[in-house]
Amino acid sequence: MAEKNNKKQFQIIIGLVGKICSGKTTFCELITKRGLRCIKGDDIPLENLIQLIVKLRKQGATQQELKQILMEEINTIKANLKNQYEKRCKKLLEEWTLPTIISRIYTNNEVQFLSKRNFFHKIYLDCPLLTRFENFKNKYNKYSGDIDLNMFCLLDDCVNYGLNIQGIIQEFKVTVSNEGSVDDLDNYISKNEKKILREYKPSWDEYFMRLAVEVKKRSNCNKRSVGAILISKEKRILSTGYNGTPLRMKDCFYGGCERCNQNTAQGQGLDQCWCIHAEENCLLDIGVRESKQFEPTMYTTLFPCRMCAKVIIQSGVTRIVYMEDFDSNKSKDIIDEYNNQNPSHMLILQKLSLDDYVY
Repeated sequence: MAEKNNKKQFQIIIGLVGKICSGKTTFCELITKRGLRCIKGDDIPLENLIQLIVKLRKQGATQQELKQILMEEINTIKANLKNQYEKRCKKLLEEWTLPTIISRIYTNNEVQFLSKRNFFHKIYLDCPLLTRFENFKNKYNKYSGDIDLNMFCLLDDCVNYGLNIQGIIQEFKVTVSNEGSVDDLDNYISKNEKKILREYKPSWDEYFMRLAVEVKKRSNCNKRSVGAILISKEKRILSTGYNGTPLRMKDCFYGGCERCNQNTAQGQGLDQCWCIHAEENCLLDIGVRESKQFEPTMYTTLFPCRMCAKVIIQSGVTRIVYMEDFDSNKSKDIIDEYNNQNPSHMLILQKLSLDDYVY
């Protein structure tokens, strides 16, 4: 049993959602070339809806009458899909042994059921309206004389809002743009593969940097919010810190630091700043003696200034992972000099981007 679970440890299930004729089948074909298994998801009898429109138009139905009858039909389809989703999802999880993409999802119930698992990855396939209309005419060419752009928009709206596809899309973290040829879509997937075919879980660096981003939301600095987090070699959180005025003093928001309220340029007038920097707060929280024994890594959303760089060196930090560069090179100069003098105890610098973070 344990062996079976190990096989699944780094697998993902991709749930695909897209409006009608957005290219979901093509997308799945391109994804399966990259080693994923494709299974058929929810299906709606689109051709039946098209035939219904054609029939009603021949009977002289107004657009409002068409909309009302279509929505009634779609509500029936929605109820059937809702009744089937749990059985289908459980079957999928029981039989799941390979990375899998579900070709289409049309119910919020299915999204919520699968979203309880971290390995469920949600992708929305976006495609311009006129491109989708062209796709529709190519796929259902025998109805092209009966379904013009106006009727296509009516059908599209009824499906989107009747099945709440618009609401489902809001929960999807990755959007894939399909606005060109099949080759264009294939190239787009290759270029954005890290987002589209993400790992089962984030790396340690991504995970801790994401926490540092959350920490900075507590900052009360008017100029720039910064968060920092100190991590042991064993990947344990030792302390956190964010920038702001000292304990029991007015926040920057209320005029606590004159320099910040004057919006002084970065790196200038630091001797006049009353704020404690995120890295300083992080190290003050644990203390220099405690910090040194852990040989910790500092994750900070902004490269440390020169003052913080000195404190970091003094505290025995062995690695700094940061997202944004500091405008001044003075802090890097002191770290470079420290590394030149201490080749066996170098302070490692690593820049990390969270642009591809989709968890």
